[in-house]
Formats: sequence, structure tokens, C-alpha cells
Amino acid sequence: MEHYDRRDYAEAVSGLRAAVQAQPEFIEARFYLAICLLLTNDRSTGAEELHRVIAAGDTPYLEPARFYLAKALLGAHNIVGAEQQLRTLIEMHGKLEKQAQSLHAQIVP
Repeated sequence: MEHYDRRDYAEAVSGLRAAVQAQPEFIEARFYLAICLLLTNDRSTGAEELHRVIAAGDTPYLEPARFYLAKALLGAHNIVGAEQQLRTLIEMHGKLEKQAQSLHAQIVP
């Protein structure tokens, strides 16, 4: 996480990958790995990791994982997938509801 804190996302990826390999259920490491992958332009692998975080269910990372997945899908021009994630996020009525509503309004006419 030192590399992540210093915004050295490429270096953070290797440490986070090792943590996830050692403990696949380590959702926090998986979430930050996904974010680092997205920030180093590995959108597809980052999205795969976010799907795994979401599949883990009700964790503190569920809501932000959906939000970042929506952004990754938008970056990949997958409007339908992004809209689905944002709609689900809005229905959760969590901390990111307003941000999800704002982003959703920008992509849905």
C-alpha cells in the first residue's frame, strides 16, 4: 500500500497481486488491485477484479467497486453495462448514490 499511497500504481500492482494470490478472499487487496489496474490502463483485468469484489457480496468495497466498474465500462464504451451498474448503485441508497445519479444523468438521455 506504500506504493499506492505514493501513487506508484504500477509498482503497487505486483504487491497487491501477491496478496491476492496468497489470500484470494482478501477483498480489500483485490479492490485496490483493481483500482491500480484501471489506473495503469489495464481496464479489462481491472474490471474482472471489480467483478470478483462485487461477487464477494456485502463488503465495505461493494459500493465503490460498482462505481468504479461503471466508470471502467464507460471507458470501454459499454454504456449498457455502465448504466446497469449505476442503476444498481442508486438502488442501494448508499454513500455513492448521488454521484451515481449524477453520472447516470450524463449518460442517459
